[in-house]
Amino acid sequence: MQSVTIEQTDSQCVATWRYFCLSLVIFFILLAGVIAGIVYLCYLAFTRQELIGLVIALGFTLPLLGVGALLLAVIAHMLYGKTRFVLDENGLESVYTCFQFKIKERIVLADIRRFEKYVRQRPKGGSTTLLRVICRHKEVDFTPPAGEIDNLCNRFNIFLGTLKAEIAGVPAKWEVPAPIVIGLDTPPSHLKPPLGTRWRCETEYKGIKLQKRGEDKIGDVIGSLFTAIFWNGVVSIFVLILFGVIETEQQPQGNAWWGMFIFLIPFVACGLYLIVGVLDNILEWFRITTWRLAHGEAEFRTVRLFARTARHTLTGWNSLAVCLPEGEEVKPELIAEGNHDAIREFYNACDSWQVAFFNAAGERLMAIENLHKPEAQWMADVCLREQRTIR
Repeated sequence: MQSVTIEQTDSQCVATWRYFCLSLVIFFILLAGVIAGIVYLCYLAFTRQELIGLVIALGFTLPLLGVGALLLAVIAHMLYGKTRFVLDENGLESVYTCFQFKIKERIVLADIRRFEKYVRQRPKGGSTTLLRVICRHKEVDFTPPAGEIDNLCNRFNIFLGTLKAEIAGVPAKWEVPAPIVIGLDTPPSHLKPPLGTRWRCETEYKGIKLQKRGEDKIGDVIGSLFTAIFWNGVVSIFVLILFGVIETEQQPQGNAWWGMFIFLIPFVACGLYLIVGVLDNILEWFRITTWRLAHGEAEFRTVRLFARTARHTLTGWNSLAVCLPEGEEVKPELIAEGNHDAIREFYNACDSWQVAFFNAAGERLMAIENLHKPEAQWMADVCLREQRTIR
């Protein structure tokens, strides 16, 4: 079976893989059939005396010889083909060998940006999963075993970032931004809501209410609506023809009717899925998410088609933290950039920040999640200002 071997030292990371898989049996069967066909045609060519028979036999033999040679090459590739990936301070070197045949390619380290998984769609359906090397001016694809590509990308991205950091003289410590811990005795900064935020804060008699109305998905609504109208408009013509609403010269009858009925089922199902997608985007547009914090309790409520609620206790609340989710690790594709600026820029723009509430023992009581960093800092400042009513 296909497998990948990865060996790593301080100076290089090496991956080796072969291409053997069970489909080799199918290629052997095909090759046996082609050989049998060639033998039979050669027999006809030498036993028939007519010139026309000889020409026909040779005319079919030559293409079969080409197919046989191709099958032999594929079988040799699957039995003896091997690719060796070496990433070091000089760059990436890939070497494919099969018997004495060798293909070598090198990419200098400065040109490599990252490794990523890429799925290429085939024109007639299906897909091929590739390992893509993203370079400054080009993209280079390789075909390791599909199940190993994620692990390969992660290992090579981390090693790539470490190499770049060492060459640049920067400590290769890949850490997410540290939490911003705020004690209850910290003076509030009286921050204003960040520009562009959909969160709003209202001070109530019993506490505060933080509310966000939907997501700005008007583009998604329009795009999905156009796709659904186009697809279902085309499919509906065939459905109306099938049920006789639109009359044609050759109306489907009997087996032809049932054949067309079965043929249209996946197209109708896809149309229904597109309609559901439109409804989902519309409902998300009108979603209302609310946090109410008052007198040692926090209530979460989100309303889309149905309401979902949750309650948390804030008894013993002692500090706040603007932080990322617990266990968050720097993504390997960010490490591949080899500098801390890329990591900082990513986390400054992401919506994974939280406002977490902790007790005196450092235990997490609850967290308001999925915020941008400025939103989290503003919410933490609001909670600090209004701590008397919240606690």
